[in-house]
Amino acid sequence: IPIKVEMRLQLNIMLEKVEGIEYLFKNLQSVMFPVMWFESVAMLPQDMASSLSMLVMMPSVMVGCGVFSMISGLLIMLSLFLCKINREKLKVKICGEKPRVECDYQIVSPGE
Repeated sequence: IPIKVEMRLQLNIMLEKVEGIEYLFKNLQSVMFPVMWFESVAMLPQDMASSLSMLVMMPSVMVGCGVFSMISGLLIMLSLFLCKINREKLKVKICGEKPRVECDYQIVSPGE
């Protein structure tokens, strides 16, 4: 983001010999004659520049937040899936081959 902008403008007129009035300008060559010069400078205050630079960085930050959210969601889904599989294994270990209606459920730590 440009913080300082300078503009310069020069207006010129092309001077050439004109048929019929050569007696005034006998030795006149074709010349670009400067008529007006204009210069302007504009500066952006530092507090506005920092706000604008933050706006410029915003798309990158949002992409990063989106990627982080997607990875977090996938990790949570994977951990829930693994917990469910582990819980099913513990139920089979406790109940054996009995139907689930007759089975007594107990919490067993993985080391037992």
